[in-house]
Amino acid sequence: MINGTVICFPIVGYNTIRQRSQQMMSILGKYGITVYHVNPHLTKQVLIAVSTTDTNVLEVFLPVSPYPTRGMNPINAASVAEMLCKYIHGYPVVLWVNAPYWYDLVLHIVTYLGSAGKEYKLVYDVMDAFQHFDDLKQYHDILIKNHNNLLSIADLCIYTANQLKDVLPNINKHRQLLHIPNGVNIEEWNVR
Repeated sequence: MINGTVICFPIVGYNTIRQRSQQMMSILGKYGITVYHVNPHLTKQVLIAVSTTDTNVLEVFLPVSPYPTRGMNPINAASVAEMLCKYIHGYPVVLWVNAPYWYDLVLHIVTYLGSAGKEYKLVYDVMDAFQHFDDLKQYHDILIKNHNNLLSIADLCIYTANQLKDVLPNINKHRQLLHIPNGVNIEEWNVR
């Protein structure tokens, strides 16, 4: 068993569709790590965590959304960060970020953990050339700024495709860079 907590900041909710972050987080859960998979969709409720069908993986629903269209201002990002940190029971903490729109909340969590003297690591898992998504084009500048900010504070940058190093700025400049291509865990999809 491995101790610790992973807070994943994904692109989609845990039970929405089975993608890279869900597979990786379910594997970490099987090793005994507590995983909080933060749902990026706005809820009208207070912050809650709900069990998933996977061992040690909980989906967290926030009362605010990180999407640029809905905005997470610094005031509510700070209060959500504090609420989210109260769920952490095991250290060290790994903050696993899949999209640059999470930067404001992640920065508040890093600040909160740092001021509390808690050990953490930040993994930035770059999966998409987000600036090419039609619904995000108007937010290109802020997403690039957040992308560069995440690169500057990440302990490890993972990227899924070599082409991402060409289309997203500054990835190849990161001090700890790891290429993990997308793949499918055949056992997970095997129908018996």
